[in-house]
Amino acid sequence: MTDITLAGSESETFGGLGAVLEEKGEPYRRLNLELTDPRFFEAQGEDFPATIVARFHEGDLASIKAMQSYRLKKPCAQFIFLTNKPISTPVLTLMFNEGAFGILEEPIAKESALLLVRQAIKKSKWDMDELARGEELAQINKALQGKLDRLETDQSRLREIVDQLERMLIKTLSDKLFKASRVKILLVSASDYQRNVLSEEIGKAGFNVTTCKDGKEAMSLLKKVKPNIVVSDLELDDMSGVELAANIKSDASNPNAHYIVITSSPEKAPYIMAPGGGVDDCVVKQTSGKSHYQLVARIALGALNL
Repeated sequence: MTDITLAGSESETFGGLGAVLEEKGEPYRRLNLELTDPRFFEAQGEDFPATIVARFHEGDLASIKAMQSYRLKKPCAQFIFLTNKPISTPVLTLMFNEGAFGILEEPIAKESALLLVRQAIKKSKWDMDELARGEELAQINKALQGKLDRLETDQSRLREIVDQLERMLIKTLSDKLFKASRVKILLVSASDYQRNVLSEEIGKAGFNVTTCKDGKEAMSLLKKVKPNIVVSDLELDDMSGVELAANIKSDASNPNAHYIVITSSPEKAPYIMAPGGGVDDCVVKQTSGKSHYQLVARIALGALNL
């Protein structure tokens, strides 16, 4: 890829600029197309140049329009126009307002021409760096917005949990007939280890636990177990926990079961808890055993909705 394209008809000499560039060791590309040619942009290919030098004909504003069109697609490209006649002030103002970097009047001064071209290349690369930084900042902002959205969701859920805890305290203190053993839990996990560990922890709290390994087995147990609460991994062998929630909620035998999904990916919580999806709660697995206490607590909170 070269940083400079000299664009013009086959008879265009560019005022000897090509010879100046060769003398100073500046590689360039000679493109036998006028800037105004409809094929000009496609002829550049993927490796567009930093600087384009083209002829400007006084009174013909097509070159300015062509530059505008090109810079809409490649905003970092810099344009230098050659002219052998003075350009009027209104036209010069229009050219620079629309993005021209400079004008070379013939006969060109070698050192001035070379300096202008090199400055245009630097400007293009500065603009490209700035554009890249802008895109990087946009990605960072997008990621931060995602985190803020999750925090807002978590805070909203936390307020709901605090409210439920208050109601649970009142209920357990006032209702002497409340028995955890009456609450039936269906635990769905493809992991034998996780089923055993969580079943033991949930059972210690007094809940009545039945386990199974996938969505198909869970659906077959609905009528037999009639669970009050279903606890499921997000990832199962035959379907997702969200899909299983929708299936259970649409099953006439147990449409009111409280459904909790367990996931190791906090960023998936908005998807899991999407409105109308059938999932009532989402618990993020932690690396420590404290997550077991959290899950048991959330199951107890779910019992309030029965």
